[in-house]
Amino acid sequence: MRGKRGQAFTLIELLAGVLVVALLTGVAFPAVQGAMGKAKLTHDLANLRQIGQGILLYAGENQGNLPSTSCQGEPSWIGALKPYLGDYYDGIRVSSLDPNREARKSAGGTSYLLNDEVDLAFDRAGNPKPGLLQNQNQITQASRRLLLFPASRMKPAGEDHIHSGSMSRWHSLLGEINPDSSGPVSRQRDVGCSAYLFADGHAEILGAKTLKARVDQGLNIAENPL
Repeated sequence: MRGKRGQAFTLIELLAGVLVVALLTGVAFPAVQGAMGKAKLTHDLANLRQIGQGILLYAGENQGNLPSTSCQGEPSWIGALKPYLGDYYDGIRVSSLDPNREARKSAGGTSYLLNDEVDLAFDRAGNPKPGLLQNQNQITQASRRLLLFPASRMKPAGEDHIHSGSMSRWHSLLGEINPDSSGPVSRQRDVGCSAYLFADGHAEILGAKTLKARVDQGLNIAENPL
């Protein structure tokens, strides 16, 4: 009997063990979450780089013109890239950080929204006005101009573009894009970060705080180089 009692755990020892496990779990879980978030953000960068190469190939075969958005009734630009993205098209066009990714996939959409400056617009007199990003050969400071943005949770699943006119104020910008898709979320939505594609085809991670500072200074990040 003494031998059995000597091998048994007391209530205090059991409680201490439970406490240690809880503390270790509390320390490890945020670290695991952080690692998973970084892995998904890295995957986003890879997706955007492949889409960027697809856009450049498309432009090369279309006199430098970039694919148009569905704004004027055209098919979605992401569909126009399907021949260039190959068998991995469905995996590339949605982000693992996008909570609406399955709905976007079902709607034939994408988690990455194209800057509507690729479209031909019209002024108040009805005269055609080329978009600032319409033709790859005419884009100035391409390495500093944002082309693809992470979709806001509020964007309809089938919508494929941002509205550049809404990008000059932080509050309206949040209805277009998701600047903090990875990392902690703050009330102002200016703590985390997201991946973006630039007009020269390179992808980059930008902090929400950096973008908010530019917007608060009066810069429209869809119409002007960063």
